[in-house]
Amino acid sequence: MILYIDTASNMTQVSILKEDKIYLEILSSEKQQSKNILSMIECLLMKSKSQKRDIKFIAFNSGPGYFTGLRIGFSCAQALSSALNVPIFPISSFQALGLTLYEVNKTMPIGVAIDARMNEIYWCSFDKFENTFLSYNEKQILSIDEFSKKLNSKVYDNGNICGNAIDMYSNNLSFKNKNIVKEPSHNTCLPILKRIFQDKLYNINKNPNIEYLRNKVTN
Repeated sequence: MILYIDTASNMTQVSILKEDKIYLEILSSEKQQSKNILSMIECLLMKSKSQKRDIKFIAFNSGPGYFTGLRIGFSCAQALSSALNVPIFPISSFQALGLTLYEVNKTMPIGVAIDARMNEIYWCSFDKFENTFLSYNEKQILSIDEFSKKLNSKVYDNGNICGNAIDMYSNNLSFKNKNIVKEPSHNTCLPILKRIFQDKLYNINKNPNIEYLRNKVTN
């Protein structure tokens, strides 16, 4: 059984994959995330008729995203991994969103735009799919103007862009393509995490941590 914790945005998502069935809890709040995660896990265990000892693999969203939420999610995942003596695996916000969109469209390139606050956007693009993961082309922080240019470039005329920054900065942006995917569900990453667990690909990262793109972080 796989547990996935995602606290990178203003939504707290916790999900379990058991026997190819997905159980999901979502809370649209950043408040009391630490307490909420534990109660959400307990709720999922009840729904799936499971116990904590049934968890064999833990994954968490390692960012980039909202700093406080990332720390809470990482701490919870780390504590559970240690208590249950099971492997832990970080999956970045970029990969989580990009893989979800790729599973739907199967086309490249893919652009991912995540709110970085301070009127900035965490931006990443992928140009190919290799060995379960997407291959990074670039990762950077963009201003709203720079992001608008990315959106309106011919490269993304197919609408292969996702992430919460599109909704949050929509008033400041002009779109050539009106069908851009704004918020794919991280929930669809669970089958991918299952392959990572089965193939023991988690061994490639024995020191999981949070991913930042700027030295100065904000809440």
